[in-house]
Amino acid sequence: MKQMVRTFFAVLMVVCLLFSVVPAVNADEPKTILIFSSNVVAAGDTLTVTVSSTADQTITAGSGVITYDSAVLDYTGGAGSSLVSAGRVKFSYSGSGKTLRASITFKVKGGSGSYKIAAVECKINGQSVPGAGASITVKAGANTPSDVSHNADLTSLTVAAGELSPAFSSAVTDYTVVVPYQQTDGVLYVKTADGNAKIAFGGERNLSIGLNTRTVTVTAPDGTQKVYTIVFNRLDENGQDVSKKDAEGPTVTIDGRGYSVCATIDRETAPKSLSVLPYTYEGVEVESLSDASGKMVVLALKDEEGKQKLFRLDGSVLTPFVYVQNGDNLYVVEQLPSISEVPAGYFLTRFTIGENAVDCYRSSGDSAGRFVVLYATPPGQTSAYYRLDTAENTLQQYPDFGREIVATAQEPTVSPSRRTLGIGLLIVGAELLMAILVLGVILIIRRNKRQEEVHGQEDYWIDMDSDDPNE
Repeated sequence: MKQMVRTFFAVLMVVCLLFSVVPAVNADEPKTILIFSSNVVAAGDTLTVTVSSTADQTITAGSGVITYDSAVLDYTGGAGSSLVSAGRVKFSYSGSGKTLRASITFKVKGGSGSYKIAAVECKINGQSVPGAGASITVKAGANTPSDVSHNADLTSLTVAAGELSPAFSSAVTDYTVVVPYQQTDGVLYVKTADGNAKIAFGGERNLSIGLNTRTVTVTAPDGTQKVYTIVFNRLDENGQDVSKKDAEGPTVTIDGRGYSVCATIDRETAPKSLSVLPYTYEGVEVESLSDASGKMVVLALKDEEGKQKLFRLDGSVLTPFVYVQNGDNLYVVEQLPSISEVPAGYFLTRFTIGENAVDCYRSSGDSAGRFVVLYATPPGQTSAYYRLDTAENTLQQYPDFGREIVATAQEPTVSPSRRTLGIGLLIVGAELLMAILVLGVILIIRRNKRQEEVHGQEDYWIDMDSDDPNE
């Protein structure tokens, strides 16, 4: 009996020790990931590596080091980055938000096979955080000849009306031009320095009253690009400059850039499926865009160059308003949900919609890069995964991809206080259970002892009776 009690107490102590070493879980630990412009490249390609840091609290600054094989990649630049030594590039970024990014560009020199790129020595808000690593695949035999031109300059840029300011120079890429109300055509006439360079025009050629931005992207034969930006300022019918109306509006800072909130929204460039409604922002009444539900608030912000851009207001946070017009329906592009592992056959990358780059998934088997998977919200419905045909600019719901995400999704995030409370309750419950078991053992021991005493007395009286000579 004593041996059984000793064994029970030994097991009890082991169980108590196991419950006492419950690991602490930090649901708010910041994370860093790497995003590649493409995970399969060839010699001569340009590779953009984006470091994305995310936390549940506001991030104001971050830094780290990108490590890579210098025999395969050649560092070419990136805002806030600098070459430390061969195979090491230091990066930093600042701003205010729950997600901050830094992009570094490389030129693929050569190689064949898989090569790892890693973010190390990462810090967010001055605190060290885990880094990240991922691999790219370099295809052999696609080296760009050294004699292929990299000249992406323009030698001539003219407009149909007005004068460029400043005067044109191949080295200057930003211009403004004021045109009268009667001038509605923002046609551009250009000539490239290299006759084999390709030209792509951006922005609306049909000018609205106020500021209109057009771009000329020149791509050299080796892939080098240069973008020239021309801002047309079309006067109103009275010859007035309406671009100055919003100069005194509320100002905000987003990702380190200054903006002013516009009192009016350019209806010619705004999505036609949204309604213009009055909205009071920081005590000032301005125009906003909203859907049929009236819950969505989209404001027009003017950047430092005077260009009007749309931002969605969520509580007190302003983020770029990114959407896809699919027929008569407008789909709002959302941030991708957090998952533990990208589904097999896909990789995480970025895709530009309008002027905004968004996170998306692309199939490794889609060599042409025609399709991307986005997370979007259609009118009056819940958010879901959609596949965008970039050639046709059409969206199609992608439920199979959603099920793949669910199959590999992370455990739902639990706030630290709730998780801590749950663990505490679990420990308290275990201790109560142990106390009940100990009390039960004590009662059993006492009962057995009492029974042994009673049996001993009975044996004594039986022996006495059997020895009575008068019986």
